[in-house]
Formats: sequence, structure tokens, C-alpha cells
Amino acid sequence: RHGPEAFECLAHLIAEAKAKDALAPVTVVSPSPYAGLSLRRRLAAGAGIVNVRFMVLARLAEYLGSPRLVAEGRAPLSPLIEMAAIREVGSEMIGTGPLGTIAEHPRLHSSLSRSFRDLDQLTDDQLKGVRMADPLRAQLVDWRQRFLELTIGYYSREELSWAASKGAQDGSAVAALRDLGFIIFHLAHDLSPAETSLVESLAKAGHCAAIIGVVGEESADQAARKLASKIGSALGPAKQEPDSKSIFEADHLVSVPDAVEEVRWVIRRIVKHAEDGQPFNRVAVLYQAGGPYQSLVSSQFRMAGIPLSGPDPVLLSETPPGKTLLLFLDLIESDYSRESVMRWLSESPISPSYGGLDSSTQVAVWDVASRNAGVLRGLGQWSERLERYGAALSSRIEISDPLDETS
Repeated sequence: RHGPEAFECLAHLIAEAKAKDALAPVTVVSPSPYAGLSLRRRLAAGAGIVNVRFMVLARLAEYLGSPRLVAEGRAPLSPLIEMAAIREVGSEMIGTGPLGTIAEHPRLHSSLSRSFRDLDQLTDDQLKGVRMADPLRAQLVDWRQRFLELTIGYYSREELSWAASKGAQDGSAVAALRDLGFIIFHLAHDLSPAETSLVESLAKAGHCAAIIGVVGEESADQAARKLASKIGSALGPAKQEPDSKSIFEADHLVSVPDAVEEVRWVIRRIVKHAEDGQPFNRVAVLYQAGGPYQSLVSSQFRMAGIPLSGPDPVLLSETPPGKTLLLFLDLIESDYSRESVMRWLSESPISPSYGGLDSSTQVAVWDVASRNAGVLRGLGQWSERLERYGAALSSRIEISDPLDETS
């Protein structure tokens, strides 16, 4: 089961791997970096751990498979190169097929990036079946084929896992396996064909074990049982089959007027448990994505002085430094257009205080001055037309001053 049973199973497997040598290397492949950090702290809080490393599956594949691919002269496919190749194919697809009218849309490119990763897991026969389904899917497969031609010198995550599997099979990754030691896949789930092959290759060589978590509900555990049967031929049958009775039950049903009060109730509940000795780092708050909870949890917990761990809900582009950088890049791309410059000055946290004016007043003054000077875009216009405008103002002041008409 997920929870204490899975953790105890992991601790037992680590102890077994270190039975003859306490310094023997052990690698735990965790579902995420956060899970690995939590497991390491929890294991170290007991009897302590030595020479146990934690990593995600993609990192393990990189250890075992990248030397083979690099020897072939290939480099990892970075997100930047991936999106550049997709945009290049999009420019070639304009006006062609069902996707031709939106071939250059950024949202389509992001969607295609995810779709291509899914198609990487299919065999050639399966791809032919997808291509024959309808014109839309046919164009999707053609788009991916052209994408592969443009990125022939790079390898994807799925190709990396296949290379890692081959390295474990033919012995070319023996040095890396010696360094990694016994490998434990903790709460393995949702493995791609290449990742499944990697687990099977390591299992046949006697280098690994896998812990597959269940919750005790038949419908929810179908994927886990399917994975267990898939890799069972290499790893052997499961040693422990949990019963079907669920141990996860809700003990509260709260009715509140809005989401804010709901989050505050959660905070009061956490504080009460903290007073009873429950550490904050052993508490998890789960909420539905896409609603108001992400920002509410962040703001309300900070106001209550409760530390948070996890992804920051505030995007870097929404922070003052992020806005300053992005708006400045827009400013340069627009050739310093007056509109972009004024937006950058007004929305960025820049306060050039002088002359007793606050930053907002200064922006208004510069907006009026640049408009009266006739500035449109280009550094040349800013320099020449503002200088001409300043000279014109000075001339008017000189003429009006003796007559006491200077405003």
C-alpha cells in the first residue's frame, strides 16, 4: 500500500542490499525529486543511511544510456531545440491539411510537443494505424516525421531509455551499474515501453527490485496490477499482495461559505496538529488544479506564518524581475517604440526618484514629453526629437521669462 507499508518495504529492501556490506551502493528511483527528498530525510531520521542515492527514472536512464548515444554523435534534445524544430515544421505546413490554418500558433506547438512524446512510445505498425485513422492524425504523423528529420542529431527521453536498456543487457553500462549498486524502483507507475524494458533488463541482471503501490480499491489499482503483471516475468511474482479493504477514509466533511474559509479551516486544523507535536513537513495539502486554491493556499499560509514546500504558484514572469526582463525584451523587439517604453516604465519596479516626483508622476511627464516631441520608435528618434523638443522649450522659456509668462 501507499504510505507506511510502502516505506517499510523500501527500508527493508535497502537493509537487504546492505546486509553484507553497510557501505554497498544503493540507488532509489523515486517518482519525483520531492518524493526522493522526503524519503531520504525519513530514512535518515531512523538508523541513518550511507551511500544511498535518490534520483528520478529519467536521471537513471541518462546514467546508463547517454554514453552510448554520445558515442554515436548525438546530443540530448533540449526543450529549446525541440520547439525550434516544431516551429520550423509549422512554417512548412502553413495552408496544408487540417492544421494548416493554425500551423504557426504557439498553443499548437506546445500541444504537438506533448503529442510527439506520446507517439515516441508507439511501434511502426501502431503509427501506421494512427496515420490511417483520419486526415488530422495523418498530418500529425507526417509532422512528427519531418520533426525527426530535423532533430536527427538529437535523442529524446524514450530513445535514452531504450539505450539504457540495451546498455544493461549487453554489459556496456557495467561501470555505471557498479557505481549505482542495487536499484530500487520505489512506487513505479506509468512506465513507457522503453522504461519497462529498462526495468526488465536490470531485473534479468539481478540489479533491481520494484515497489508498486496500491490503494486498496479495485478500479484505482488496475493500472498498478497491470504494471505488476507486465514486469513480473523478469522480477518474479509480487511477494506481498495487500487485501482489498481500504484504509484511507475521510474523517471530516466540512461545509464552508467559500474557498477562503475552507483554506482557513485547513490552517486551523494544521496548527492544532502542530500543537500536538505534528511537524509541518509531515503534512500535505491537496487541492484541485485550475481553481482558486493555488493562490489562496500560498497567500493564506504565508499570512499564518506556516512554511510551504513545493512549486511556487507565482510564475517567474509575474514577479517584478520577470516583468522587468520580459517587458524590456519586448521593448527591444519593438525597436524602442514609445508605447513599449512607456509600458516598461509604468509596469516595471523601477523608481528613478529625482526632482521630488514619484515614479508614477515621472512616467506621466515622460509620456507627455515624448508624445509632444513626436517620438514613434528607434533610439535615434528618442535622442534627436527629445533634444529638439528640449531646445524648443528652452527657447520659449527665454522669450516668455522676461514677460512673466513662463508656466
